[in-house]
Amino acid sequence: MSDRILQCISCGSTNFKYYAENKTLKVPIYICQNCKLHVAAESQKQLDDILKKFYENDFWDKERNEGLDDSHNDTYSVGRKRLFLSQIKYVKKFLTENSKVLEIGSGHGETLIELEKLNFQTIGVEPDLKNVEHLRKTLKKSKIIQSTIENLDIDQKFDFIWMSHVFEHLSNPVSFLNNIKKSMNKNCYLFIEVPNVTKKDDYRTFTIAPHAYNYSGLALQNILQKASYKIISCDYFGPPTKSKGGINKIYRKISKKDFYPFYPKMLLDTDTGEDIRIIAQHSEIS
Repeated sequence: MSDRILQCISCGSTNFKYYAENKTLKVPIYICQNCKLHVAAESQKQLDDILKKFYENDFWDKERNEGLDDSHNDTYSVGRKRLFLSQIKYVKKFLTENSKVLEIGSGHGETLIELEKLNFQTIGVEPDLKNVEHLRKTLKKSKIIQSTIENLDIDQKFDFIWMSHVFEHLSNPVSFLNNIKKSMNKNCYLFIEVPNVTKKDDYRTFTIAPHAYNYSGLALQNILQKASYKIISCDYFGPPTKSKGGINKIYRKISKKDFYPFYPKMLLDTDTGEDIRIIAQHSEIS
């Protein structure tokens, strides 16, 4: 059954074209010709079964085999901490010192750990047992819950929900967006960062990562709006060029602060940005 490509969940188009095979999930990828949403697999049931087995068995074990360690000084962890430095600058105006933060898809925990250092009241959700056990030993005040996103049942409300490179893994994002509102306080903000498929001359082909969807800025905004979310901001980011990195280094030496406001990432546009960042609020709550 080809239920995932009958009609685009973002724009409603029925015009899909085959793109390539997802080499990790072993399913075809189709692209909506209207909004450029990338859709993995034709069948929802097939994809859900594949993803369930994949995340139970392979995902984080592969990262551990490639050098992930609990000191958080490995290449992956350092990269995530650098990403956080940029993300927190982007979201800080939506946070207060009393904000209760829910991070969905905490992974190895870099964001949780950094948020805790900034004294936010934070709870993380992560399905991988080894990651959860490690974070329970590492975190001092923050909490981590072992759960899949689909089975998440948390009897608390939050002021800010953080999803960094997680939303693209959801096989039913509309259902998630509708369900998560029960965990939102009035004026709660939702922060999402995902890869951007509209970057020109992109070295990434989006055929390796186990993503259920990959998004253009338009597709992501459409889906949020269909689920009654109001878009507060939508921007595109990527790494600095060598010259801009050099400028920032010199400026930081002199002034003790970054020249570029979201360094170590740069504010770019839909044609040059590698990632999309969105801040949204559910209109029925706000």
